[in-house]
Amino acid sequence: MLQTIGEKVRALRKSRNVSQEILCGTLNMPLSTYSNKERLSKFTTKELQVICKTLNCPYDVIISDKPFNPMQLNFEHDNIVFVNQNEENIPLYQNTESIFLTDKEKKLLKFMRTLTTEKRNELWDYIEKLKDGEQ
Repeated sequence: MLQTIGEKVRALRKSRNVSQEILCGTLNMPLSTYSNKERLSKFTTKELQVICKTLNCPYDVIISDKPFNPMQLNFEHDNIVFVNQNEENIPLYQNTESIFLTDKEKKLLKFMRTLTTEKRNELWDYIEKLKDGEQ
């Protein structure tokens, strides 16, 4: 069965534990408007690009006619995509630079995706200070 763009966005959003409220805030639109756009698949190209960036998903995956499994897009880093399968992270592509995430790291990434851009940047700045030993 062919999925609509709205169904793909909804599945991706739910797989990332992101609410409609967060995306409507990111897109700067009322919740009712966002909800209707998701239900009717009436997003503009620009809106879809923002959604894809927010949910860490390639734009072409959302607009493609190919079957879509959001669990195959759990984490992407330098073109290395990891799949969540039976509580294990398995790289889709064999690569010596592949990284695997601990459960705490996965939880942190999920949490970061729920933050506003401003809060995410503040957290990143704090992490950089910790890394540099400034605390």
